[in-house]
Amino acid sequence: MAPLLWLSRSHRLMNDALLKSWHAAIDACAARGGETLPLVIEPPASEGRVAEVERALGHALPSRLRRFFLDEAASVQFQWSLPADSRPPFVDIFGGELALSLERMPELAAQNGRRGRVAIQLVANGDLVAVDVRKDREAVVYLSHDGEDSDGVILGRDLDDYLARHAAVGGVGLEEAQWLPFVAEIDGERILDPDGDAADRWRRWFGLPPRTEAGATAAARQTATAAERAHERAAWQQRADEGAPKTVDELRARLAGIPWCAQCGQGPRPFDLPLRVTWLKKGTEVAVRLASTSWANALLEARNELSSWLHHNAHDDYRSWNERVKRLKAGVLAEVEPAWHDKQKELGHGLVSTLQWIILGAALELDYLAFGHPARFFLNLLPVLEAGHLPCGWEGRWPRGELLLF
Repeated sequence: MAPLLWLSRSHRLMNDALLKSWHAAIDACAARGGETLPLVIEPPASEGRVAEVERALGHALPSRLRRFFLDEAASVQFQWSLPADSRPPFVDIFGGELALSLERMPELAAQNGRRGRVAIQLVANGDLVAVDVRKDREAVVYLSHDGEDSDGVILGRDLDDYLARHAAVGGVGLEEAQWLPFVAEIDGERILDPDGDAADRWRRWFGLPPRTEAGATAAARQTATAAERAHERAAWQQRADEGAPKTVDELRARLAGIPWCAQCGQGPRPFDLPLRVTWLKKGTEVAVRLASTSWANALLEARNELSSWLHHNAHDDYRSWNERVKRLKAGVLAEVEPAWHDKQKELGHGLVSTLQWIILGAALELDYLAFGHPARFFLNLLPVLEAGHLPCGWEGRWPRGELLLF
């Protein structure tokens, strides 16, 4: 029996393309012998009921979500599961799901600790899908509870865009492993891309219409843009390497001439960096950023880029990591640390720790340079320090995001 749709006045208001896509996903799963639940669309909620939920939340609903519940449906739900013996092209895809519900909003809010993001769906692993209300467009984003790479991925530039993108890939499940194959970097954003090669391959296997000619053209253009950016970054890194120290001894000599933080507060100024940069204006904000978890995580992940590469490509020499760290601390850090402590009184407790991470990171990158590793994050920060400024934070999840400078 075909899945049922609860007909209501919302049926007349709901986007017909969405309805067709949701039914197509359910039918495709059924044709493969999977289990499906009916597509359930509840009638729109009353203004009074929406107001009750908003009072329970303590804030207004995001504007487009509010209109959705008032004009289109109080909830939309469907679910499908592939047979256990299925062999999809992406092995982590096992089902599909959509669960938007006005009634569940207060329950979801209780599980969401992110200010400026309004949770709209709960993932089985504890993650959330949320509307980001910090910007006007109200993008739909993924919130990882444990800081996985999926955190902050844009699932749609607004609610309508999210529903369309999600439906175009058959409404695959909310777990990150199910939709991550379809994420692309477009215009500097990591976003669910239903027109990419991976999504097209999945749709053809699942039994959904392949992408349109326009979608194929857009995917080809994105691939070309990504290749161009990779070429530009490689060219930039080659230029940066030419001006960087080549040995630890050269690094030590250059550190001796650095005017530590002498120009802090005098920015912004142009730096030729392969990163997006935001300048901070107030020392009080710098102190907070220096001590932030996001900055500590970025520094750790940047160092892990080197240690992970060595573990897989120069394992025997990676065993000397602790010995090298000890030697570099004594031979490099000890010479420059005394100059940092007076500055720390001005800029906050995290200053010395930040500079230790950067200088030791640069020294390690140089000490292992002969092995041909690609890690250059800390070395690339040296010109900022030499100009008297300070890298002091990271916005986002490294390596994506923005470097904060003062």
